[in-house]
Formats: sequence, structure tokens, C-alpha cells
Amino acid sequence: MIKEEKVPLKEAAEQVARVCRRLAMLHLAFAKTLVAEFGEEKGKQLVLKAIKQYGISIGEEVKAKANALGLSLEPENYIEDLPHYGMHESMEKVEIDREPRMIARGCVMGKYWNEMGMGELGRLYCFASMLQNTWPLIRIINWYT
Repeated sequence: MIKEEKVPLKEAAEQVARVCRRLAMLHLAFAKTLVAEFGEEKGKQLVLKAIKQYGISIGEEVKAKANALGLSLEPENYIEDLPHYGMHESMEKVEIDREPRMIARGCVMGKYWNEMGMGELGRLYCFASMLQNTWPLIRIINWYT
């Protein structure tokens, strides 16, 4: 059983950032392995295939939470399930071309991929944020600087 205690927000955000960095490492390790084994084109296709399935799973989970609350599946009822602290420096809801978007700035994962010189391959992970086929037009735009 976990003892209940209060943790300063800064410390909690640092813990989330640490996990996000590890997730970025894991994704990049799988992506690099697939590209090395199958070549760039086929390897990236396999990464995207896996990421699409991951995105669908995320979308189904988020959709189930909305359904459990009796909410219609409209963009304004989207229930954000990413951490509010530590994963990005900031997140904001915007409208671009009359479509709702989330803009993430200062992504911990993106910063890691850029440090490794693998930003393009790492960013394939971000396609999971689009929640393919499960949520109406919510897209997350990531800025890694």
C-alpha cells in the first residue's frame, strides 16, 4: 500500500519528465531496430503501423471514459489523459482552419530525440496523438523547442 504524502509540484513534474524520457528512449530503440532490420522504408512503415495501433488503443480508452460519463463524442468533450505537468512545457487548445488542435511546446520526448539526432524517426511516435479512427478531429501539434 502506498503511503499518502504530498509531493511538491516541481518534484512530481520531474518524475513525469523522467518517465517520458524513458518512453522516448524505448520508442527510439524499437524504431531504430525496425529500420536496421528491414531498411528505412519498410522499417518506418512498421513503426507507423505499430504507432497507429497504439493510437487506436489510446483513442478507444479515452472514448470509453467519455462514454462512461455520458458525454457525446465531440471535440469539446475530449478528456485529455496526458499528464498536465512534466511532459511538456506548455499545452494550449487552439483552432486552426476551424478545427480544434492542441499545441504542445517543449515536449520532453521530442527534446530527447533531437538530442540523439533522431528527431524525424522519433516523431513518428507523435502520430499516436492523433487517436486514429476513434475521436473526431483532435490533433496534437508538437513543437520541440
